[in-house]
Amino acid sequence: MAISTDDVKDLPHIVIVENEGELKLFEYERGQMEQAHKQAQDYAMRNGGRAIVAVRVRQCGDFKYLSDHNCV
Repeated sequence: MAISTDDVKDLPHIVIVENEGELKLFEYERGQMEQAHKQAQDYAMRNGGRAIVAVRVRQCGDFKYLSDHNCV
């Protein structure tokens, strides 16, 4: 079964951006898929590096590691 954009557009999304060894994570609530993709594209155009957009299907814990290591 193929998954389409319509299947995931109302799910929470995350954007992970990487540039010169630095990672940043941004979370988007339900229904904000377009904003997540726009931020990823804008970041990649301005800064180079890599931007990953993912659907957050579940979260197994908090993002304490990321916040403790200045990734968020």
